[in-house]
Amino acid sequence: PSTHQQVGLYGTVLVEPEDSRWRHSETGVFMGSRGAEQPLWHPDRDGGPTSWRADIITSNPANSFREFYLEYSDFQHAYEAGGGTLGVRSNEANPSVDIPSYADFGTVVNPSVRREASAHKADLIFFPPNCPGGPLRPCPEAISADDPGTYVVNYRNEPQAARLYDPDTKEQAAGDRGDLSRVYESRTDRADERLNSQPATYAPRAGVGPGDPYTPLLRAYQGDKIRIRVQVGGQEEEHNFTLHGLRWLQEPLNTTSGWRGGTPSGISEYFNLEAPIVPDLSTGQSNKNVDYVWEAGAQTEGRWNGIWGLLRTYGKGRDDLKRLPNNTIPDKGWTVSNLNEFNQSCPKKTGGEQTPTRRYSVIALRVAQIEGFKDTGLVYNDYAAGQRRTTLVDPNALVYMRSDDLEELGGGEYALRNEKQAIEPLVLRAAAGECIKVDLTNALRPRTIDNKRTVEDHDGYNALPPILRKKTVNGGFVTFNANDIRPSNRVGLAPQLVAHDVLKSGGLEVGANSPSSNLVAPGDSKQYTWYAGEIDFSIESGKIAMKARPVEYGATNLMPSDPIKGVAKGLVGALVIEPPGASWRVDPDTRLKATVSFPDSNTTRRFREFVTVLQDDLNLRQGGCTKPQPNWDTCAAGHTGDDPQLTVPVDDPQDTGYKAINYGAEPLWHRLGID
Repeated sequence: PSTHQQVGLYGTVLVEPEDSRWRHSETGVFMGSRGAEQPLWHPDRDGGPTSWRADIITSNPANSFREFYLEYSDFQHAYEAGGGTLGVRSNEANPSVDIPSYADFGTVVNPSVRREASAHKADLIFFPPNCPGGPLRPCPEAISADDPGTYVVNYRNEPQAARLYDPDTKEQAAGDRGDLSRVYESRTDRADERLNSQPATYAPRAGVGPGDPYTPLLRAYQGDKIRIRVQVGGQEEEHNFTLHGLRWLQEPLNTTSGWRGGTPSGISEYFNLEAPIVPDLSTGQSNKNVDYVWEAGAQTEGRWNGIWGLLRTYGKGRDDLKRLPNNTIPDKGWTVSNLNEFNQSCPKKTGGEQTPTRRYSVIALRVAQIEGFKDTGLVYNDYAAGQRRTTLVDPNALVYMRSDDLEELGGGEYALRNEKQAIEPLVLRAAAGECIKVDLTNALRPRTIDNKRTVEDHDGYNALPPILRKKTVNGGFVTFNANDIRPSNRVGLAPQLVAHDVLKSGGLEVGANSPSSNLVAPGDSKQYTWYAGEIDFSIESGKIAMKARPVEYGATNLMPSDPIKGVAKGLVGALVIEPPGASWRVDPDTRLKATVSFPDSNTTRRFREFVTVLQDDLNLRQGGCTKPQPNWDTCAAGHTGDDPQLTVPVDDPQDTGYKAINYGAEPLWHRLGID
């Protein structure tokens, strides 16, 4: 496994329902039909064709579904275009003997053996030309402990690093094409022109547009039942599979197993995700295409390495996608028969009564805009007693805050209304069955940095996977990394599980949906509408009928539109869906704690609620180092020293970045007074 997995030697057997048939969703050819007219032992009868996608036609047509199989792997060995060619080199122990070798250090992606970029600290990671002890590269490992290469899903990837990079300037691309909040968009103006059209390596894929990611495009009709099978080829890091804007039961055949919007997965794990594709509710005629983003690694490493893609749903029939027997979608799309019963994703009535509406007003801003925090930013640890201890802060932290917790002072400055209240992650609550209206205002004041309108950040030791070569240094090279990118000045608020229209209230700009109205520019506001429940549908008399049901989802994430820096800078929060009819009383000094009661006034059913929001890729600084200065490396927490024997001085994002719970951190090194 330490060798074969990392070059792609893995596969799977999928066991389908009894008496089912499996059809290619575009050509209509049935899987396993090749050579069917031949005897069992004939070589042409080989079980093919097969594919990672299929229409599973069950014996009861009503149970048919579309199936997508995704298998991801960490540390896939890779080279840049034109690299990876077999050559020869001299045997250093016996120079007269040549040996075959992939000694292609000039194009290799993230090889083994890395060091701190001591001469170029802001670049973080340096790949030297020599192996430890002096021999020239390559530096093979019996077991790949250095996390070489990159991630793949179905042998493909779409690194967000490449989508942001300008190969001419060797920097983050200027304007929208380098904006982190637009990294999921299917743009055709990326600075690296190779990303603006589909490669010609294979035959063109049906439905794939020029700026779409190269990863598998999952295609379905609105009204389809889909199942996504997720498996691991070779894995060492943690992964969370996520479908933004959709949800599924933890166990597809158990209706009480609980809804999920993300699934943690480890080595040899296997998950069935069954998610119905609800038709668009924005018009009476559901004929729009809607893109959802799926992520096989919904964390910093997975996104930067590129194991994400699109689920593209169609609102009307197409010639290049077969219809399922339980979804005979018309050529002009479904007509929603009861559209007048909904206000966007919210039913107008629940149980014969008007659906209650829960309203919130939220502001996104820099902590330094709040009175008393201008010189410190967000303080993650203020316990500075002791000779060698200082505070731990993020001077450029970004937060979501409730508007009624802030007093506007003018000029983009604010003050806390309650001086005793700490700055904490955003927590919104709603009862199951309520319609949630959130007004989001962007109060960020972007700064001009290197002629880019962006939000300021300081250099630090928080690293990203070093997969994109930036420049040659002393015979080795450094990569495009965390200190080369700045947070987006646009914001969004992306929910989980609750029903919503991803085109208007999803909080992300995704695929070909853009330009939609999910992002909020500095100085602007927008309203998101979410329903604390599920929306399902039935097909009756050739039309779609929508139906809503309250669901107590419990704790769910609120996520920013910037998938890399937004979370790291503090744009995190929680949306808690309480039991139907519940009420709550928050503590006077925090919204993280509350007492939740039920409508029957039975005090024995009350409970105390504590909300915890976790971060693990923070770029913190030691107190007194909140201003940009030449000696940033002595201020940024996480410096590992210049020991030349350290081959992995800068590790994974979750290891180099600091961790926190509710904007509080207590590292043991800091607690013990150790550097």
